[in-house]
Amino acid sequence: MKQRPVGICDVCGNYAYREEEINQGCRAHHQGETCTGGVTGAVNDSDWEKCPACTGKGLDVVDCPQCAGAGWLPL
Repeated sequence: MKQRPVGICDVCGNYAYREEEINQGCRAHHQGETCTGGVTGAVNDSDWEKCPACTGKGLDVVDCPQCAGAGWLPL
């Protein structure tokens, strides 16, 4: 099973995996530009669900079409 994220960007939806990223600017790049969003904390078990399509595995060779390989979906 993939590591559960602890935050999500309020603009692009990029997941954060370290608590130090919460309340910071998003570090994702899209089409050569840095995202202007901020990372909102989602540290509780009730903030996430295992992806039903890949059961939290994310898939290795081809990314899961539902969770894009993250293994988790925000609630």
